[in-house]
Amino acid sequence: MTVAMALWLSAVATVRAEEGKTFVIEGQPGQTLDVLYGGKIVGRYMYAYDASTFDKREDTYKTYLHVFDTEGKLPITKGPRF
Repeated sequence: MTVAMALWLSAVATVRAEEGKTFVIEGQPGQTLDVLYGGKIVGRYMYAYDASTFDKREDTYKTYLHVFDTEGKLPITKGPRF
């Protein structure tokens, strides 16, 4: 886990949850780590690395942290899409 991701998770964890809403962290090992709030995704940390082809290596050589819109549907940050 990178320092940026650890700091972001710390900030998310300190936000006071509204009644009935909770933060949940789930993911796919070796691929992604999702932070959900009230059942909606608020962030996705993408850390997979695939060097099998040039294009895949170019898409996965560095990690990305996507921040999602208020509906939890689309990332509002740049980087490879999932």
